[in-house]
Amino acid sequence: MEDGQRIDEERMVVDTSGQPYAGSTTWVVMVENGDDAPLALRSVRLEMQQRELCFEAAGKGMYSLYYGDGALASPRYDYAALFRSEKNVVRASAGAEQVNSAYQPRPDDRPFTERHPILLWIALLGTMLALGVVVLRSVSGSTPAN
Repeated sequence: MEDGQRIDEERMVVDTSGQPYAGSTTWVVMVENGDDAPLALRSVRLEMQQRELCFEAAGKGMYSLYYGDGALASPRYDYAALFRSEKNVVRASAGAEQVNSAYQPRPDDRPFTERHPILLWIALLGTMLALGVVVLRSVSGSTPAN
């Protein structure tokens, strides 16, 4: 075991979910094999899961799909419970990915101390300095007991 992982385990799959890429993409595969003999790789194959989005369309028209906000939790819909497989399903494909010009980044809602961690350290050092001064004054102002 190393860092909670078995070291004799082969990981032949790399999770790429959530990685942004579109169109032609180059992937570089690096195998860190330590001081062992180089691996005799003959090929590497990239496979992806087919992803489908099912929804009940309200007539014909254009639809927009917004994605990529990691701060949001996955939605919970009852569509899976109500889904009926139909023979004449209309299939559509997504157009080219476009940047949302109206996008506004999410405000930083972390606590003040997490946004400015140096201030916590400054306050801690200031407190220690003040306590040190108080200790030195109390020691220098006291008279030795006989």
